[in-house]
Amino acid sequence: MLTRCARRFLGVAAVAGLCACSGLRPVSQDDARVDLCALIAQSAAHSGRRVDVLAKIRGASHYAAVMYDEGCSESVVALDIPARLQGRADVDEVMKRVWAGYPQPSAKATQIEVSGTFEFVPDEVPSRYIVVRSLRLATPEPHD
Repeated sequence: MLTRCARRFLGVAAVAGLCACSGLRPVSQDDARVDLCALIAQSAAHSGRRVDVLAKIRGASHYAAVMYDEGCSESVVALDIPARLQGRADVDEVMKRVWAGYPQPSAKATQIEVSGTFEFVPDEVPSRYIVVRSLRLATPEPHD
């Protein structure tokens, strides 16, 4: 009779074997650094995956922000910032920079690093978004 620990180990080994045979990657290796334009161009392939993206950000409405790149200016990726992250210093710092000077858009581009789960739902608006796990400014604070 197998111990509980041995059964758990065999179960994990079986799942890992199934992943290897099916071509699926374990969740811990699922994060991928992705160029924003590649993410937009290959949205269906990345949907549901955890991604890391370095991109520019701008305000899109009174409640949202989007990532953009001049190289693929026809499309953007919205940020879905969960309530549990709102009010954190890093998130507030990004939003403060994005919305500085509202309603006039800032002349300076703000770049961020985002990690989260990318979703692509063609029939929804926005159709591309990242459910944020973490984000931080990648653009240094301007000095006057």
